[in-house]
Amino acid sequence: MFSLKAVVSFWRSHRRKIAIFALLGTALYSAYRLRKAYNNLKLQLDTGAGVSPLHKKFETCQKTIALTVFSFLPLLKSRLWELTQVENTVRQLKASAAQVEQTKQELWEKLKVETFTRFFCGAYVLPLLFIVVTLKVSLLGRYLTEELKVPFNERPCTQFTDDEMGKLFQELRNLQSSSAIDKGTQQAYLDTTCTCLDSFMDIFVGRVKKSVEEVFEHMSVTEAIDANFWNSAIVAIRESIEMVPTNEENSYIFTEIPRLMAEQELHMIESSNLEAKGLNKGSLIALMNETVDIAEGADLHEVLMEVVEIVFEILKKQVSSYIETSTKITLAQLLPKIQSVVSQIFLDSTSNSYVHAISELDCVENFAAIIFLSGEKHEPPSES
Repeated sequence: MFSLKAVVSFWRSHRRKIAIFALLGTALYSAYRLRKAYNNLKLQLDTGAGVSPLHKKFETCQKTIALTVFSFLPLLKSRLWELTQVENTVRQLKASAAQVEQTKQELWEKLKVETFTRFFCGAYVLPLLFIVVTLKVSLLGRYLTEELKVPFNERPCTQFTDDEMGKLFQELRNLQSSSAIDKGTQQAYLDTTCTCLDSFMDIFVGRVKKSVEEVFEHMSVTEAIDANFWNSAIVAIRESIEMVPTNEENSYIFTEIPRLMAEQELHMIESSNLEAKGLNKGSLIALMNETVDIAEGADLHEVLMEVVEIVFEILKKQVSSYIETSTKITLAQLLPKIQSVVSQIFLDSTSNSYVHAISELDCVENFAAIIFLSGEKHEPPSES
């Protein structure tokens, strides 16, 4: 038998390896879950004689996700533009032609930090919004789809007490009733997304700004910038943003934001008098409870980071094209091009190439399938 001292010693000596294997195992399991959902989706939705009604409803959910994201983008853009004073700083620079050189340098430094802060915030906010909206629209789609409603003929064996299980079953029964999730309740469930993401923007923008300042601190706007520096700057800033802050208040990992948002939304709903507005408070609470559960899962974290990767891939290519086509481009010359690129992230129309690229990702469709089909009545037929 191993002694406690030996176990502790082994842990201390091998904790890095153990952590790496644990993370690898989580990632592999998440990938397996997403692939299984994709296979289930094809088996459940494809009938072999054209597109099934269930498949049409799933595709409608996919279209609704994009439309909902487009509807929220102007609000988030307005908030991000307010928190990163790029336009105001440009106006001050233009008005400072007759001012002392020191003032102009300070304004250029401010413009540099504000522009790159806006750039990196946009690269993270869009994936956050898209994944949370995917979660919510897919969950609504499941409860509003007759074919996916779960029968209550039998009560499964469980570790819950009768009272706990009774409450859970009653919650699900209520959600599946025809009048439980009316249009007003659906809209309220979606609208809280933007409200809570807005409230997280202050903290997140401050965190990004600090990372930008650290990386670009010694880089003058008059210096030439090349592709190598640009790529290494992206890596350094991303590492700073995505790691766990150890000595800050309200510190959290980036992938925890959806869960924190969902918990905040749940608290808002529980403490609000929604019945006076004609909304079904019980249904909203039940939906948010399930949203919190999904937001805690490894599937969401995995998909969120894959979406962040694709957004940064597009951004890097766009900015690199400006750098590589110029024999010499200074940071000051690059700043307006950066602003132009980040504005494209918030286009609220089908011309938004970022939203289109995210929508086309298999992992996003698989994630939606996990949520949409998790209420299916029957197991999909096994492959022969």
